[in-house]
Amino acid sequence: MPDIALLPKIAAFFGVKIDDLFSVNHEDELQRVDYILSHDGLSEQSYFYAKRTLDASLQDNPDDVRALKLYARLHLTKTNGDLLEAGRMLEKAMECSPLDEDIFDL
Repeated sequence: MPDIALLPKIAAFFGVKIDDLFSVNHEDELQRVDYILSHDGLSEQSYFYAKRTLDASLQDNPDDVRALKLYARLHLTKTNGDLLEAGRMLEKAMECSPLDEDIFDL
């Protein structure tokens, strides 16, 4: 087992993210963000993890409805006042999936 401090170097050597070394897939990442939003108090560290994960997901697929909904929830949970950004994410999610009832519940 390698020293954990070597993980960034190992990932760079193989040209992958550290999560790829552990075979964490897209759905697992989104599930983790969903859990954070549903069960954890949103600490600063949890917020930045969720934001980074969702940014990467939307960069790969800007029309990922699940990621858009999670991003809206993140903004609503963050301060319960970041409504403008949450609204933008929900608007995009509605464009991509106009019949998704979860979007309207948010």
